[in-house]
Amino acid sequence: PMAPSATANRALNAMASRLNRDVAPLVLDCLAFPYRVASWNSASMTGPVTLWDADGSKRRLPCGPAKVLGLKFFPLGDRVLTWSQDGRATVWDTTSGAPVLELYGQSPVRTAALLPETDLVVTRHEGGECTVWDATTGKALRELPSRWLVPSIVRPRSQPDGNVDAMPGGERVLTWGRQQAAHVWCVFTGELLQELHGHRGLLTVAKVFPDGNTLATGGHDKLIIVWDSNSGIQLRRFECATWVLDLAVLS
Repeated sequence: PMAPSATANRALNAMASRLNRDVAPLVLDCLAFPYRVASWNSASMTGPVTLWDADGSKRRLPCGPAKVLGLKFFPLGDRVLTWSQDGRATVWDTTSGAPVLELYGQSPVRTAALLPETDLVVTRHEGGECTVWDATTGKALRELPSRWLVPSIVRPRSQPDGNVDAMPGGERVLTWGRQQAAHVWCVFTGELLQELHGHRGLLTVAKVFPDGNTLATGGHDKLIIVWDSNSGIQLRRFECATWVLDLAVLS
């Protein structure tokens, strides 16, 4: 898909504001054409997800009573992935609004990632384990074991217990949460490729650089560490004044 220009981003945000002034959070996605926006109720996070097109037309995804935790569009815009607290992830047809696949985990799905250049989905569950799915057939291909070995401690409500992020190339995923290390996995073999140790406190965030060769982590220890994702070597360390709650990386 084309990267949205500043003008396109303003158009997207104006459209979202016009159509959904009282509905948030908004997930915006630029699909080259048409622009498409997804929204759901911010208070209860239940009920249908609404898909909006640039012309104002809309369709609803009947996601059921379980809390909707997140949403991602597939690159072509023909499908969208939602995941809910009942342990279910669903692939929807964005044209008809009908469910295409149901992906059930052994415990509630907390987050998910789409692997670039593949038709694979990775879901991360409450127990810490990850499941790799074929988004065409709905078949579970592989389980990545839990690495949440350290009990959770008090942290901001906005910070998830753990997360998963796809890495460029579609062969690796980055996971982190509830401990002091991040992990890089091969989604095809289930092999743990890198275990990144260096923080003195629990991780709160990790981000992959666009080249796929570099990643950054931040945590309760007020550190940001930049890593070589292939070798696991630390490249840079930055001391911050407080907990690191989020990171942004530039291409």
